[in-house]
Amino acid sequence: DIILAEDTGCRLHLTHLSTAGAVAAVRRAKVRGVRVTADVTPHHLLLTEAECDGYNTLAKVNPPLRTHEDCEALLAGLLDGTIDAIATDHAPHKDE
Repeated sequence: DIILAEDTGCRLHLTHLSTAGAVAAVRRAKVRGVRVTADVTPHHLLLTEAECDGYNTLAKVNPPLRTHEDCEALLAGLLDGTIDAIATDHAPHKDE
């Protein structure tokens, strides 16, 4: 998607970043002048894949929770402006 945005000059918003690699890709694109913005959810900033231990289905989200290192990269990206917004991803579900 970043390559298409770069080739066409269009704007691109990437939602729910969850990996260090995604943060790095957005950072590189912004340096090249690609008109890209991105967001991250609070749960991807604060929770890791360890939340899924014991088959905790309440921690099953899309994209999935990642590693502590990914959380650190997401926070760094938010603080340095690579990530532009925090999105709630509010979508209520029953406990069932």
